[in-house]
Parts: sequence; C-alpha cells; structure tokens
Amino acid sequence: MKKIKVFIIFTVLCLAVNVPYAYGSNVQTVDNLDNDRFSLANALTGVQYINDWLTSFRELTKLTADRVSPEEKQQVGNLGWEVQNLAFYNWVKSIEGTLCKQEYEIRKLEYELALEQNASGKVSQTEVAEKEKSYQEARNNLQSFLNKFHIAD
Repeated sequence: MKKIKVFIIFTVLCLAVNVPYAYGSNVQTVDNLDNDRFSLANALTGVQYINDWLTSFRELTKLTADRVSPEEKQQVGNLGWEVQNLAFYNWVKSIEGTLCKQEYEIRKLEYELALEQNASGKVSQTEVAEKEKSYQEARNNLQSFLNKFHIAD
C-alpha cells in the first residue's frame, strides 16, 4: 500500500508542477482574455481529459483492489463502486451539460439583441442572420447532448 500511496502522491505532484508549464502561466485580465483557452470547445476538451483521468483512476482501483485494506480505502476515499461508476459519470456529464446550456443561452441572448438592434437600425440583417446561425448551432448542440444524456443510478 505504501508504494501505491507514493505513486499517487508522485503523480499528483508531477501534474501540479507541470500544469502551469503545459498551459502557460501568464496572468490574464478581463480585458485581455485568451478566448481560445476559455472557449466552449476547449472547456469540453478539458472535461474529456478529466473523464479520461477518472476512468484511469477507476482502472487503477480495480487493479489494486486486493492489495488495499478496507481501512486504507477509507483513508484514500472515492474508491467505492458508487463513486467511481455513478458519481464520476454524473458529475462529468453535469459539467458538460452546463457548458452546453450556457453556450446556448449566450447565443440566444446575442440573437435576441441582434433582432432588437436590427429593428432600430443599429445592425444589418446579415449580422442578424449570423447571430441566428450561431444560436441554432448552439441549440442543436445542446439538444444533441440532451438526446444522449442520462443519469447513471
């Protein structure tokens, strides 16, 4: 068990040390945001990475199940079947769904604003059409997610 704990601690430390280098450490301000880093696509990619990491943790738990005492499992935490097979899935999917819903709501509001601005002559019909296209795309993406989504229980 001691080797497993050392391995887990080593892995976490490596991730903690390397994450700033992998993603850069530049301080950003609201006025100077990196729109690629904080995009829906990048966030969904991050959610997929987290899901993959949790899947690896679940596999590691299976591989080491007979080597870890119940007391050690209690100390480590998050090793139970319910957590690893229900909670991991449900939380990752809830985050993914929230991101898709927020994107949909933003695009809907942008489209509604463009309609109002067009009515008062502030934007062209072409701009309205672009906003409508983005809104419909976000709506379709959210609906596609909802069509596949289910709660694991």
